[in-house]
Amino acid sequence: KIDLTPGKKYAGNTNYHNIYRSKVDSWTLTNIDLQINTVAGSGRINEIIVMKIWRYLRGLAFPSMYLELIVLEALFNKSKNDLANNVLTIFRYLKDSFVDKVVIDPSNTNNKISDDLYKYEKEAIATAAKGGIRE
Repeated sequence: KIDLTPGKKYAGNTNYHNIYRSKVDSWTLTNIDLQINTVAGSGRINEIIVMKIWRYLRGLAFPSMYLELIVLEALFNKSKNDLANNVLTIFRYLKDSFVDKVVIDPSNTNNKISDDLYKYEKEAIATAAKGGIRE
């Protein structure tokens, strides 16, 4: 499966796009290339893949960009060579810090990515993450 987001390229020679946000029935300006480069250059691709598989298996509403930015936030200053512990760190972050965390689009500070989910959807993710921790 893939995520598909309707969008329109912004006028001129830029990498900005207006993407459609169905929850709020509006368009948002963002830079898709910057988002891709932020994730691709993060060194966290394996953790992101694991979390996307987990999201799929749990049937969670968790937009990819939001999930990717949360993974980067949860693993800030953590080792890049410890996949198992990093995934555990992400689960702990989702359980303890995710629901009220405001996440901003790195390409447009006017976009609060965290507004893409309702609180009850975030709580469902936090609950699912709690179930992923075996301590």
